[in-house]
This record gives sequence, C-alpha cells and structure tokens, in this order.
Amino acid sequence: MRFSFSAWMKHGVVVCGVSLGFLASTTVASHAEDCAAIVAKANTNPDIQELERLTDLARRECEVSAFKTVEAKLGRAHFNAAMQTEAPAQRKDHLERAAISLGPLKWRAYASLGDMAQKSGDYDKASEHFQNALVVLQDTPEAEAPPGVIKRLLSRANATRALGTGYKPAARSRSGAPGGVAARSIGGVEIEEVPFPVEFEYDSDVPTPNGVLAIQDMFEIVRDAGLSQVHLIGHTDPTGAESYNQQLSERRATTVAKLLVEMGLQATVRASGAGENVPPELDDPSL
Repeated sequence: MRFSFSAWMKHGVVVCGVSLGFLASTTVASHAEDCAAIVAKANTNPDIQELERLTDLARRECEVSAFKTVEAKLGRAHFNAAMQTEAPAQRKDHLERAAISLGPLKWRAYASLGDMAQKSGDYDKASEHFQNALVVLQDTPEAEAPPGVIKRLLSRANATRALGTGYKPAARSRSGAPGGVAARSIGGVEIEEVPFPVEFEYDSDVPTPNGVLAIQDMFEIVRDAGLSQVHLIGHTDPTGAESYNQQLSERRATTVAKLLVEMGLQATVRASGAGENVPPELDDPSL
C-alpha cells in the first residue's frame, strides 16, 4: 500500500407444571403473532410518526430481527422524506435519523449528509460523514454500492479530510481495523494509495503539530493493517523552482519515514518525492 500524505423453573406439583407449560406456550405464540402484526403494519404504513411508534413497540416486545425490520422501514421513510424536502434543516434532520435506522442502506444517508456538509464548507463534518458511509459499506455484507460510487466516496472523503481544520484520524471499522479511506478494500474496490495530509512548516521538512498527528495515525494504520512494505511519496505546492520542490518533497518523505521507524514501525519503508508535479485532487468536477 502506498501512502501519500430458559427450564427456568424447577418442577413442582405435576398439575402446576403442566399448567405453567401451557400458559408459557400460549404466551410465546401470542407474542410471535403480535410481532408479526407489528412488522406487517410497518410494511404497509409510510407515516413516520406511526413507524416511530411501531419501532418503539418492536424494540420492547419483539426479537431483534423483527425490530431491525421495522427500524429499517422507519429509516427508509426518513430518507425518502429527506429527498423530498428542499429545507436544509429538515433534510439534515431526516438524514441523521435515517443514518441511525436505515440498516444496510444507511451509507446513503451518510453520503448525503456528507454532500450537504461539503457544500456548506464544513469539511470536517463532511469527511466524517463520507468515512462513515465507507465504514458501513466495509462492515455490512448486505450493504452494496457500485464501484464507481465507492471510488467517488473515497475521493470526497480524502478531499474534505485535507481541507478540514486540524488533523482528523482515518476511520476504524467495527472490529477496530483500519477503515474509511484507510481500508484495504471496500465492496470489491482495492485501495492501494492513501493520501495522508501531513502538514509541514512552510518551505521546510519539519512537520507541524498537526503533521505529527498525521504521521502517528499513519504509523497506527500501517501497524494495524499488518503491512510489510510502505512507499511514501512526498509533495509540495508549486511555489518556487521545480527542482527545489522536488528535493523538498524527497526530504519531507524521508522525514516521515524516519519518524515512522522511530515510532517502532517494522515494515520496510521506501521514500520518494513527486515535487509539485502530482497535486492533490481537491476539487473533482465529476463529483
């Protein structure tokens, strides 16, 4: 991978035992019928308030599978409502509720929330939402998205992460493995290069405090992913002579490699520079 910056009661009198068993069986059957009715109502009622009532009822009365089915219906209703309103505040509220209860499709709610945050200039929140969408796709076998969509989510997550304030660590999967932009693969899309926004002092190979945070995050990602080889590629902006920028990018990559080794990284690290020739794509018109 490349980085660029129940018997629950003992038997008593036989008559009582038989009576208790009969009552328990009747209760279980009635319970199942009630939950089936709740699910059936949820499948035919698009009203959000009614679905919220049914979801709360299923949470208290039904097995997890029935509850999840009803909850997903509520999430779908919120997502549809979000797509039908032009009011930003209402749209955001519906999407946030959908992201909680939409099930395998909750990645779509996160992606839409990311779009809203990006358009408003809140790049920190946008990156968080885009990475949440990627983690849902990474963690949930039932969650599917076309490869092109996954690539666009990766691009948006990386761009908004670079544009945000401070340094935001890469996301983690449910198991704690590297996730989001730092996942090894998502939905069949192999991720071979991960941009890390390592910030340096101007015209220098000395990382800023935010840059050190990025390098620490990089170390943890490489270590937890179990990578044996890492290729670091340094970059610069176009200010100044091209030859000087090439040398500066190489020095920056070497600095990061040295710090990773000092942190205890066991992988083989190769450092090189791209100078000003491969600028980050922070504004992809296809998005």
